[in-house]
Amino acid sequence: MKKLHPFFVLGTVGIVVISTLHIFMALVLSVKGVHQTFVVLYPTFGSFLMIGVGLMMKEKAGLRLGDNNPKTLVEV
Repeated sequence: MKKLHPFFVLGTVGIVVISTLHIFMALVLSVKGVHQTFVVLYPTFGSFLMIGVGLMMKEKAGLRLGDNNPKTLVEV
């Protein structure tokens, strides 16, 4: 299996765990005010997921940070 970037794994697991917890707290426990907490958590883990996807795409294209390589992801 191909190695996944840690940011991608953190974002994916975070989104799954937070959404499960959100559903459980909102529907099963009927906790009022639970939605304000998750307004911050969803974008946080979503940004980790997007950063991980971007870094994996960059790695797949063979680009490294700090390279002054004119090759872009579109050209690959």
